[in-house]
Amino acid sequence: MAIPYFYNYSTFDVNTVHRNLLVRSGSFALFDRLDVALIRPHDPLVSAFVCQRVSGIPLDRLALRRNNACTSYRKNELLRPQARFSEKNLCRRGIRERVLAVTTACVAGAFFALSLASNSLAQSGRLNDSGQISCFDENDSIVACDNATTGNNGVRPHQDGRYGRDAADATSSLVKVGGGVAGFDFSCVLWNGTVIDGPNCTVGLVANTGGTPSATPATDWACTKDNVTGLVWSLETHPLTPATSIGSAIFASHNSQARCGFSSAWRLPVARELFNIVVFRDPAPTIDSLFFPNTAGAEYWSQEVAAQSATSQWIVSFLTGATFPSNQSAPAHVRLVRGAQALPDSIAQPGGIIEDRNTGLFWDRCPLGRSGSLCDVGNVSLNDFATALNAVSARNTANHLGFSDWRLPNRNELESLVKRDAFNPAIDASLFPQAGGIFWTSTTRIFDPGVAVVLDASDGRVGASLKASELFVRLVRGGRPPTNFDGLPLINGSCGSANATSPLITTPPTTSLCSAGTASAVTAGNTAYTWTCNGQSNGSNASCSAARGYTVTPIASVGGSISPTTSQVLPFQSAPVFNAIPNNGFTVFAWIGSCGGVASGAGNTNFTATPVSASCTVSAIFSTPAALNIDNSAPDTVYHGPTDGVLLLRYLLGYRGNALVADARGAGANLRDAAAIETYLLNSLPVFDVDGDSEVAPHTDGLMILRRLLNPSAPITDSAAMSAVTANAKRGTRTDAEVVTAIDALMQ
Repeated sequence: MAIPYFYNYSTFDVNTVHRNLLVRSGSFALFDRLDVALIRPHDPLVSAFVCQRVSGIPLDRLALRRNNACTSYRKNELLRPQARFSEKNLCRRGIRERVLAVTTACVAGAFFALSLASNSLAQSGRLNDSGQISCFDENDSIVACDNATTGNNGVRPHQDGRYGRDAADATSSLVKVGGGVAGFDFSCVLWNGTVIDGPNCTVGLVANTGGTPSATPATDWACTKDNVTGLVWSLETHPLTPATSIGSAIFASHNSQARCGFSSAWRLPVARELFNIVVFRDPAPTIDSLFFPNTAGAEYWSQEVAAQSATSQWIVSFLTGATFPSNQSAPAHVRLVRGAQALPDSIAQPGGIIEDRNTGLFWDRCPLGRSGSLCDVGNVSLNDFATALNAVSARNTANHLGFSDWRLPNRNELESLVKRDAFNPAIDASLFPQAGGIFWTSTTRIFDPGVAVVLDASDGRVGASLKASELFVRLVRGGRPPTNFDGLPLINGSCGSANATSPLITTPPTTSLCSAGTASAVTAGNTAYTWTCNGQSNGSNASCSAARGYTVTPIASVGGSISPTTSQVLPFQSAPVFNAIPNNGFTVFAWIGSCGGVASGAGNTNFTATPVSASCTVSAIFSTPAALNIDNSAPDTVYHGPTDGVLLLRYLLGYRGNALVADARGAGANLRDAAAIETYLLNSLPVFDVDGDSEVAPHTDGLMILRRLLNPSAPITDSAAMSAVTANAKRGTRTDAEVVTAIDALMQ
């Protein structure tokens, strides 16, 4: 008779992969690989050899009879190739020792297989979110989980409520199979195994919390399926029971009644599985009571014995959401589950990061403040809750270990590191050196917001601490798709209305950058302002731009006009053309301004600017003959500081009559009397606005003109001389050389 090479008999779930021990001719050999295609529980060729796990509890020991005594052997003790044990040596041990019981059907032939499932084999690789959708400000008041409060630069950044399935559900972006509060996704399972999906699957059903099917199969709701973890939970309620009194009958009853269509593999959950159906936002019971009716706000047993005490067993409290060991003789509630997923599969990556390939989480292997291969470099950082959150932002800004999306893990994420068969620390120290101590999570206890959830990594307890406490911090990033558990909901970046080719803009846009996603900093290029709308949770990014222009401003001095008359916004490297129109009695003396360019045409009335690469000005300076020869004097005193310069300055200071002209008229001056000079200055006054600020003032224009008249021969190229003219007197936007050019235009 042909027999499959190896076979899994512990469960009929094709998604479960266990390590299998093959017994052949009395010798044990270990096979690590289990081909899912060979999991055929009803194959007639092997039906005679099915091993039943009647205890219903996953194992890490196998009991064998030797010398008429039962002995427990761990898996590694059974892997000696020459070890020989006959079928008569198999015995059943008590449930509390978590030992596999084997029926006589297992030894009916020469081959049989035993599934050696460790405690962790039943644990879920997928994690639920915590159920928390609220965030809290510096006063621990509930606020929106927006960027201002919880973004990387927020006052309380990276809180639990900002991320994950819960956040996605709050924004209606989470797609569910069934229903449930926040990010939870539950379906209803009838006693006959029919699964009813949808958010309202409980409507019209009757919750069966007893141990036998009802007389109305179409409404006999007996289980709740968790669509995130894949686990199926029994709704049956049980009286308070000490762990030492939980016998095989409770599992046999579920199996024999084929509750929810399953006639095998009902068991006690591990602590992590119970912990992952806690809704950490509601008053007791901290669970979705719609999908788990009659749940007590009290403690429930897991199957795991505490590593620190053989008489203690882990429980999960649906009163507070905590998990901790309890004496096995104490009473607690019982809820059965079935189904399993792959083990957490953590590997070390280069650069000090640990990847869990099942949850999709990436961990900083060292506590905050430490580094090095053994996490023994630096000083570990103890922080209160607010400081811990801000420390995450600081690491993101610094691109810690090459990434800028680190956060504080929530309660479920941090608990996923716990090994309940380990103690001091209760985390794999080979992957996480310096693992002991109490660590913050990002989850606030909503019914006591001055308190946050913490993990004692020394023994695996999850409890709470005042936010003022100073505790350890471990960073995490990433998460499992499609919603990236405790990563933001998946969002594809999309450009906002600022993304445009017209009109040209001269300053970086600050609003309407993105219609979806998060905008990067805006970069100024020659032809455009560019930015990226970054997607979230592996969402795509969008490249955006706004066409950039440069303002060219035309300016005309007194004595004429310029065309075009108004400012233009032009593309990069445009070369605008201007035309100067002098008034009667004026000529174009010079073209000045920051644009630069070349004058042409009769009388230099045309001007072509240099191709623009920055906003700039073009100024046409007009001159009228001998404007600064104020007293119309003889050649020796024309454009003369002690005469013309003093007369202008006195006039601007308010001097009139003899006080204006005393000792300030040049030899042979034609305007000898004060009245004539006053009339001339009154009519000519606008041309003396040499700094272009639309005002003629004594301490600016008057002073600079006098200085130039006292040193008229200094060339425009002498920057020191030009600066001496304008020092502490120039008020307009013209450069020193442009001011002096405007003064010189008055001396033609």
